Order: sequence, then structure tokens, then C-alpha cells
Amino acid sequence: MASAPRKDSQLIADALERTGFPLEHRTGRAFQDAGWTLFTNKYYVDNVSGDAREIDLIAYKVSESKEFSVVSGVIVSCKKTTDRKWTFLTRQITKNPNKNLAPLHYWSNIASLSYMLEKHDEQRAYQASLSKVAPLLWEAPKREVFATQELVPIYKGNGTSTEVASYNPGNDSAFFASIVTLMKSQAYELNRLGDRLNRPRVYVFSLLSVMEGDMIEVDYDAEPPVARDIDRQPYIAHYIINRNEQFSRINFVSPEAIEEVVAACGEAHSASAKHLNELHSKFYSEVISDSAKRKVLLPVFAKRAAMVLSIWADQLGKIAADEVDLLNNSDGVEVAVFTDAPDSAIDEANQDERVRARLAKAFLDIYKYSGPFRIGRDVPF
Repeated sequence: MASAPRKDSQLIADALERTGFPLEHRTGRAFQDAGWTLFTNKYYVDNVSGDAREIDLIAYKVSESKEFSVVSGVIVSCKKTTDRKWTFLTRQITKNPNKNLAPLHYWSNIASLSYMLEKHDEQRAYQASLSKVAPLLWEAPKREVFATQELVPIYKGNGTSTEVASYNPGNDSAFFASIVTLMKSQAYELNRLGDRLNRPRVYVFSLLSVMEGDMIEVDYDAEPPVARDIDRQPYIAHYIINRNEQFSRINFVSPEAIEEVVAACGEAHSASAKHLNELHSKFYSEVISDSAKRKVLLPVFAKRAAMVLSIWADQLGKIAADEVDLLNNSDGVEVAVFTDAPDSAIDEANQDERVRARLAKAFLDIYKYSGPFRIGRDVPF
């Protein structure tokens, strides 16, 4: 049975408001209200330092299609200050082929999407589709953040006045902690997915840092530098994690912008699901005619075809998976088998309805192909 409210409830709430926990709660509630699933108080062990690190929030949204699921994950860090200014030092971006201004972090156990998204052009097209509907989250930054600082105000009258006399640089430890935690959390989430999922899925992650307190951009292209209040700032982080070079986009935003950010996350998720389903369809529309795409699925098809031929076309002898190839030449689609059996055995297999029906099912299941095919002899070169 709940007891009566304490008389000092407001004092307790006021004290807690000075921590970052109410900010985490409000941020998480904004995602939940928009239909996202929320995970909080999640820890992982840093593989470098061995320290336990907390992930403030992870919000997930899932779109199901007939063949696979698209999962958008937003990893969130929440920071609060009452006396410091979150300051971003910026300058015009210069072209640098070694810097990725539109990084994309994903994981997939779907062969078609893994193949397509490894292509630079396809990654750019995917990122562009997200940028179009959610530029706040995905558009390439127009300015470079080359440094961050937490500025400490020094008030006139030895602190008796509310008027600021000057600022002292107070380092960038909170910025650094937020950036490192987000990037390592993302690496942790990506690395663990392969150990626990069987259903076809693709995960796409984005990083968000919600910073309560004044956010300031200082434009160093101006002379002298000009400071402006802001409520959002994209930042491209560049780190080495687990000996791998990584670029990650982190969207720093104020609590006042969180509703707009959550809405943009929803738009990006819908666009992501649409684009990835179209990319999946594109792969299969070209899979028979494109030798590189055929090879992506060949190990699975060859294993199944070898089993069918070994059982139902035993006149060919025992066929191993590495003795099966799939060709598309001027004579049409051919299941090419490396065998010493005579041509009459191959002709017999071609005419056996049991063999053809089972191979046709393998074609449909794996390549989504229902057209004509024949069994032929593979000639090694």
C-alpha cells in the first residue's frame, strides 16, 4: 500500500533535477510516446580498460516485411550542466577524401543486403535517402567541429552578480565521455548481434547526445570569432576502436529539440525500411544475370543442389557442394556439375521430374527464380 506523499517531495525532486536522471527519463519517454521500445540501465565491459560502462538509453523501432525485419537503433547519451556552457568550435569543412562525412553503421545477416551495402555507391544512395527525409539526423554537416570546450562563467562581484565578467575553459571531459561511450556502445551492439539472431534482420544505428544547458557554436571563420546559441550540432567523430578506424556521426541536441529529433528518427526509420526493401528487390532482380550476385548465394544453393543430385540423380555419382556451379550463358541458366559420369547420365538427370522439381524449389527458395534451367557439365580451367 502506498504511503502519503512526503512533505519534502518537492525538495527531493529539486535535488534530483540537478542530476541527469530526469533528463534521461524525459528523453526516454519522448521515444516511448512515439512508439519506440526503450532499454535503460544497460552495461557492458570496456574491452580496453576493463571498466563497466553504462549505456544511458537505447531506443529501437522495428518494421517487419515478409522476408526480413528492419531495426533502427538510437543510442542515447544524456548530459546535464547547470553552470557550464557546452561550446563547439567550428570552421568551414574542407574536402578530405580520407574523412567520411556521411558514416553509416549497420549489421545484417541477410546476404543480399550485406552484399549491396558493401558497395560504396549503394551506401551513398541509402544515406541520401535518409538525409532527404531526416536532414537533422543524416545530412552531411556543413561545418566542421574541430574542438569542444565546457566554458565556466566567472561572475562579476565575486559571484554576487548574475552578469558574466569572463569565461574560463573547463576542459572537454563531458564531451569526451559522451563521444567515447556512444561510439563504444555502438561497437558493442554491432559485435553482439551475430551471436544471437537467426531471423533475417538488418540493424541501422544512429547516435544522439542530449545536452541540457546552454549550447554555443563559435564560428572561427569570422574575425574575430562569433558565438551563437544553438539547439543542435552534428559532429563527426573519428576514433580507433578495436584496432579499426571508425567515423561516427553524433547529433548533439538540446532537450528543447528532442521532440523534433524523435520525429526525425521516425521518418528516418520509415525511409530506411522502404529503401532496404527496394534494395533487396533490386538484388534479386539482377541475381541470375549478374555473376557477382549469383556467387553471393551460390554456397547455399550448391549445398542444396549437391544433396538433390546425390540422392535423386545417383547415376552422376556423389556430388559435393564445391562441385556445383551456376552459370548463365548463351544457352540459358545451367546447374553445372563437375562429374566423371557420361553425358547420358546428365541427360537422364535433366529428364527426371523428381530432380527437376527439387532443383526448381531450390532456385525459387534461394534465388527467387522460377524460369527454365538445365543440368550441364562443369569443365574446369
